[in-house]
Amino acid sequence: MLKVILGKPFLDEAMEELRALCTLIEVDESETFYEVVMRESDCDVIIAPLGHKMSSEMISNCSNLKLICSDGVGYDHIEVSAALKRGIYVVNTPNVLTNAVADFIWTLILCCARRIIEGLEFMQAGKFIGYDKRLLLGKELTGATIGIIGMGRIGEAVAKRAKGFGMNVVYFSRTRKRKLEEKLEIEYVTFEELAKRSDVVVPIMNYSQEVYHLFNKKVFEMMKKDAILVNASRGKVINEEALANHLENTSTFYAGLDVYEFEPEINEKFKVLKNVVCLPHIGSATKETRYKMAKMNIEDILLIEKGERPKNLVSEYR
Repeated sequence: MLKVILGKPFLDEAMEELRALCTLIEVDESETFYEVVMRESDCDVIIAPLGHKMSSEMISNCSNLKLICSDGVGYDHIEVSAALKRGIYVVNTPNVLTNAVADFIWTLILCCARRIIEGLEFMQAGKFIGYDKRLLLGKELTGATIGIIGMGRIGEAVAKRAKGFGMNVVYFSRTRKRKLEEKLEIEYVTFEELAKRSDVVVPIMNYSQEVYHLFNKKVFEMMKKDAILVNASRGKVINEEALANHLENTSTFYAGLDVYEFEPEINEKFKVLKNVVCLPHIGSATKETRYKMAKMNIEDILLIEKGERPKNLVSEYR
């Protein structure tokens, strides 16, 4: 049986399946992911959780390693170049979380636009004494413009939902999608134009060093004073300190965040500001989606056990 290191547990149903097909080493609170990988150097497979670095040192330490699985779509936490040099496969879980993440992005948009969290806190504090025409006035989305950075599957799903709200959709992407423009009636613009025109801005691109701190002080100053920024992609695309300062100085600007630059740590200002909604990286957190993600990892492990090429290889292997 293959020896598999699991950085973070799957759902119970998937855990049963995984235990049945391998010798499973689970990382618990007594040790770090790094410590377990360095100790269990004869492992065949490592399922590396998002937010836990799978470094070249860790890869070179494991003499029998055949496969590294990201337990999500993102894999910037894995040093793929080091794996490639060793002939070790790297896989992720694409295509199964599109609807879950798109729905969640819209949850964040609506929470910001209609000040839902503020309303909840208001009610829980016992401040509601009756209908007030001036209470918690929000932002209407019908007729507003949403700007999407990255027009992959999730970007398209967000755009489709935006059309249901009667919104205008502009987008910026490395690759222009002309057929999609015609199909959805969306407009391709430069990043700068998107930042200036959009009432709601949503980055949904793959992470690379090129987009590190794509959103910074200069960009925030370009954006509308009452814009909404929603990030459920990667924390490092936003300069968190610059965002915190902008939120502090511009009370009409809102942000909805599910990922963070220094995750799991978040900027201290986010804990007290009213114009930011912070959630704990739960964009794909539906039972259906999380089970499908685990199954994709398990299916690739089964292929490795048979001596076959895994199915869900990251782009560097295609």
